[in-house]
Amino acid sequence: MPSRFLSKAERSRLSRFPAKVSDNDCIVYFTLTPADLSLIQQRRRGENHLGFALLLCSFRYLGHFPPNIHQSPENVVQYVADQLQLSPDSLKEYAERKETRWEHYPIILDHLDFRRSNANDKKELVAWLGARALEHDRPTLLLQQACERLYQLRLVRPAITTMEDLVADARGWAEKKTIEILVHSLPKRVQKTLDALLVNDEVRGISPVTWLRRYATGHSDKDILETLEKLAFIRQWNVATWQVDELPPLRIQHLAQVARYTSTRSLKRKKPEGKRLSILVAFLIWAHAKTIDELIELFDLCLAEAFRKSKRELKEFQLQHMAQMQKVLGYFREMSQVVTNDDVPDEAVRANIYEQVPEETLQATLEDIELFYVSGRKRTYLDFFDKRYSYFRRFTPAFLQALTFHNYADKEGLLEALDVLREMNASEDKLPAAFDDVPVDFVSTQWRNRVLNRDGTVNRRDYEMCALSDLRDALRSGSVWLEGSRQYANLESYLIPKDRWEQLRQTYCDIVGIPADGKVQLEVKQTALEKSLTRLEKRLPKNEFVRIENGELILTPLDKEEEEIRKEHPLAKKIGALLPPIQLGQLLAEVDAWTGFSQQLNHAGGATSRVTDLATQLYAAIVTQACNMTLSGMADLSEFSYDQLLWCTKWYIREETLQAATDVLVNFQYQQPLSQHWGSGTFSSSDGQRFAVARKTNMASPLPRYFGFGRGLNVVTWTSDQLSQYGIRVTPPRIRESTYTLDAILDNQTALNIKEHTTDTGGYTDIMFALFDLLGMQFSPRLRDIGDYTIYHIDMSIKYKHISPLLSKKPLKTDLFVDDWDEALRVAASLRMGWVTASTFISKLLAYPRQHKLTRMLVEYGRLIRSDFIPNYLDDQVNRRRILVQLNKGEEVHNLRDYLFFDNKGQIRKQQPDDLVNLVGCLNLVSNAITVWNTVYMQAAIDDLIRKGELLEESEFVHLSPIRFRHINRYGRFRFDIGDDVTPSGLRPLRSD
Repeated sequence: MPSRFLSKAERSRLSRFPAKVSDNDCIVYFTLTPADLSLIQQRRRGENHLGFALLLCSFRYLGHFPPNIHQSPENVVQYVADQLQLSPDSLKEYAERKETRWEHYPIILDHLDFRRSNANDKKELVAWLGARALEHDRPTLLLQQACERLYQLRLVRPAITTMEDLVADARGWAEKKTIEILVHSLPKRVQKTLDALLVNDEVRGISPVTWLRRYATGHSDKDILETLEKLAFIRQWNVATWQVDELPPLRIQHLAQVARYTSTRSLKRKKPEGKRLSILVAFLIWAHAKTIDELIELFDLCLAEAFRKSKRELKEFQLQHMAQMQKVLGYFREMSQVVTNDDVPDEAVRANIYEQVPEETLQATLEDIELFYVSGRKRTYLDFFDKRYSYFRRFTPAFLQALTFHNYADKEGLLEALDVLREMNASEDKLPAAFDDVPVDFVSTQWRNRVLNRDGTVNRRDYEMCALSDLRDALRSGSVWLEGSRQYANLESYLIPKDRWEQLRQTYCDIVGIPADGKVQLEVKQTALEKSLTRLEKRLPKNEFVRIENGELILTPLDKEEEEIRKEHPLAKKIGALLPPIQLGQLLAEVDAWTGFSQQLNHAGGATSRVTDLATQLYAAIVTQACNMTLSGMADLSEFSYDQLLWCTKWYIREETLQAATDVLVNFQYQQPLSQHWGSGTFSSSDGQRFAVARKTNMASPLPRYFGFGRGLNVVTWTSDQLSQYGIRVTPPRIRESTYTLDAILDNQTALNIKEHTTDTGGYTDIMFALFDLLGMQFSPRLRDIGDYTIYHIDMSIKYKHISPLLSKKPLKTDLFVDDWDEALRVAASLRMGWVTASTFISKLLAYPRQHKLTRMLVEYGRLIRSDFIPNYLDDQVNRRRILVQLNKGEEVHNLRDYLFFDNKGQIRKQQPDDLVNLVGCLNLVSNAITVWNTVYMQAAIDDLIRKGELLEESEFVHLSPIRFRHINRYGRFRFDIGDDVTPSGLRPLRSD
């Protein structure tokens, strides 16, 4: 493993002062203490005072002595000199003798209680770094961690080249340890077969590694069978039995990532052999879990589409036979008039009916009626679903045989039914039409009349379809789980273990400021609720925006306010006219020069690039995706080749690197003085934006309202009150956005301290109110038709005159959450501490066939929090306007995204999930870069106007917005000259073969 991973420029940068030290760092590291001053005064002459003081403070700041103290930043020299009441120029005369500095070094180290490291120290550091290298193996991060470790141990940082050697030693140890765990622990026969993963298959024409890392782009029977084939292929190595617990999961993910992004040819050349084999082992571990999850996802999508088509076919059938049904109703009307006519004797009823409706006509009518019945049952969509039985039989036997399901809650009958189906599938006998003595307790009401025959036997065909349908629901809810799966694991595994929770409970309660006793929390919330209701009761008669008419709540819309918000302020127009025009690529380069966001785009394999213009290639690759262009299209428009852009895209653009780069931009925006006028960084919103998809992908689904006859997907963006966009997710358009509302908030690693969040109605559920409160945050959605939401209260003895029509007639069931308060806290803590993503856990709860105990508890507690929110929302016009302003900020971001995402008719052409995530990640990165660039230049425009004598009120700055784009050239520049590549014949040379 090479020991040198830094460039010459990077070594120089890490050995000296940064170009500028922030004012805050000046205060923290360069403020002289009384003890410092006492030691400094022991030196002779002013220049020695200043030089010695700078050496002392610079060591405290850097952890090592700078190579040339005379090159200290001017603001640092001035700051220290002012404290000593000396001129900064006196530093020039310091240490004219080198010996002076060498004499000062040990005195400073002794004063700061530091010492130089010895061989044992370095050995211990390598051991400590080795454990870190097992987690991520990023040399630059390891170097940073090593420096921080040395500082903690009060050890002088050695020369930067020595540090590189230590990092290399640690990485080498970690690599050997990885090989020992992943490879040497496997039988020799298994080790010898691993390289077969890199040999092209004669039938497929690609290597197994390439085949396994691809996701299915559809969910047909062929896709499912191929995924089953992949799972069977992986299980040849008995992956589930491999003992790799000693290795951190992040290390396995890192190695698997190398295999996912590296070409088969490069993997074959990977040396030493142990490293190559460890990469392949990690890849198989990743592929095993990925394939199981994908298989369940395809099964779910296949059944969902079958149900959707069955319901559509039922509707089409009903429309097709509507004429017959209307004719039947007409005959029924005529017969009813005869039957209910008291003047017609009972014995003459039939004759009179036949006079109105001839017997032949009535017989034909009965045949028409039978069209709407099957076997004496009313025809439902399940009759059309049942027609797909033979289609499902193509893969369900292999699907059930390949997977072993486990019960989490009340699904023993279903699992026994699956065992029955497996035995039936394994039998060589002809499949029976019916059987008995099988479990049927899992069969739902809508299936029961189909599954159970009148003679007490069970219809085998419907029994199998019912079991598959119930299995899908059980997997969604988590009441059935799978070993080896990440997405469909045991529901309890998503939560903090109960023994660990005993240790964390009080810490979590202290962090979020919530009592550990549910009864105490109930008292707090009940007091707040009664106070809110009393205030609304008192103010409602005088509230010009809210009134109750005929028992219905009427809330005056904020139409005028919304129109005013959307209208461009005169100052915004003036400043917008001053912004210079710029090309999109130049904008990225300029923002990167300010922020250094491209440094977060590291190589997937941990390698250090030696490409001199890597940053500019990265800009091109990012813009390509942000504008929905193709790599070949960008190659035609830029100086980079297709291969260069492909290499950058493949190795540097990933979800984690894009998010890290975006976080840098969000933090930079947070520090801008102008952004403080728009918000404090504690309030945010989320909203979905829909994109049409041009190619087949399982992430997309039809939604005619938005996509016509095509398909599309939803992209949820989290926007702060400072207009930065700190999170983005790709979601299926049919799933409510509320499922994902908490994801980016809990994943937030930026300087933003989100304390309050708003959404439109699509992002609301009572569970959201509950979880936000349990997490110590405020949920403030804009609720459409707010009068339809019941306000619950607890003490029914308190009577309200004006607002009583809004209140529930029954009290809240407070015992539901008081009795299980500790479990509610454990759920919230598990989300906050990253044991599970909020969307994964919420989707499990919402998919439960009967409301899960946790769901009932969270819904009831959410009703309490919502009931406190609504009176305050109604009573405070300013707060309603504030929420509207924040939601409009999200709409502004959508307009910017529409402007950027222009190529290929704005239709996404990616198919693989990773590619879709990277695409929207690039779009989010570029929109944040534009926000930052506009903010900086708007501040410059404001400063320029003030210098020219204009009087600007800071109160007007709140009306400005950095979401503007008309001055940004998204296309590049065209050439309109002939160029230099025309031959003497007057034509350009043809392309070579």
